[in-house]
Amino acid sequence: MQTLITLLQRIAIFWMCITALVGCNSTPSISKPAPQLSLSLATGLYGHSMVNDGERLFVIGGTSEQGPSGDIEVINPDTNKTELLKDKIVPRRYFSAVWDGKESIYVIGGISWHKGRSYLQTIVEVFNTRTYEVTQTAEHYRATRMNTAALVDNKIYVFGGEAAGKKLRKGLVYVPWVSVFDLTSQTWSELPDMPSAYATRATEFNGDIYVAGGFNGRKQFKDFYKFNPATAAWSELAPMPVGTSAHSMVSTDTGLFTFGNYNALDQVLHFDFDSGQWVSAEFSFSPSRHNASTVMSGKIFVAGGTIASRGSHINYLQVFTPEP
Repeated sequence: MQTLITLLQRIAIFWMCITALVGCNSTPSISKPAPQLSLSLATGLYGHSMVNDGERLFVIGGTSEQGPSGDIEVINPDTNKTELLKDKIVPRRYFSAVWDGKESIYVIGGISWHKGRSYLQTIVEVFNTRTYEVTQTAEHYRATRMNTAALVDNKIYVFGGEAAGKKLRKGLVYVPWVSVFDLTSQTWSELPDMPSAYATRATEFNGDIYVAGGFNGRKQFKDFYKFNPATAAWSELAPMPVGTSAHSMVSTDTGLFTFGNYNALDQVLHFDFDSGQWVSAEFSFSPSRHNASTVMSGKIFVAGGTIASRGSHINYLQVFTPEP
């Protein structure tokens, strides 16, 4: 079975080759100018990931103007100092990166390239935030791109995304998979599926994982769920106001925030835990989709993204401070 999965992952799927070097297939109109920011990325990116260790931001992989990136940029927002680590990981896009709360960032899934052909990435890389060394751990044979992940109780939970189809001509298919990586044993296991098969966004809050919005190749989703890692139970919550995809999402003390939307690039939504409802957030957000976001020291950082199908690689690093 493993051999079959690996074969499917590495076949040059026609559909993947067409889309491997573009962000999306339309260009919405943009009315807001880009803000002048004190921080910016070394190069514009989309399809990347960003995490933090409580002191520094780590912007990982994605696609730049030069093509697929294996770089990691380390940013200290307090000093505005940055360090660009070239070719640290296997170049990949549309993957998840999770900090373990200690000194390691796990890089999972996504799409990579070999001799001009794209394939789903099974290799899980581990970046040490102190030594900057990169090692590998157990491969994830349920490889997906556009997956999303969150850490709870020393386990990384990986949700959804796109996997190789059962038949070669079917290209990629959206899956409802939930995989778990145990940081103690460094092993993978599987949990029952999500309620739907799609690419979505997840974030942790108070030991639960919240999953909002998504896309399944045909439509956007408003769906909003809470996942209990202890029981693997799903609870349906108040839906988002509009179908949302190609966004990023973070959690703060007051609730959840999403940034961007495939069809409304300047969209910022806030879910308030007290009221249990979604509202529009009054942030002056420079529009983008396929950006990355993280929360550190009470501030939300949103990095990169794209606004067009070609030639758009944003290098903004936007900073927001939610009101308590």
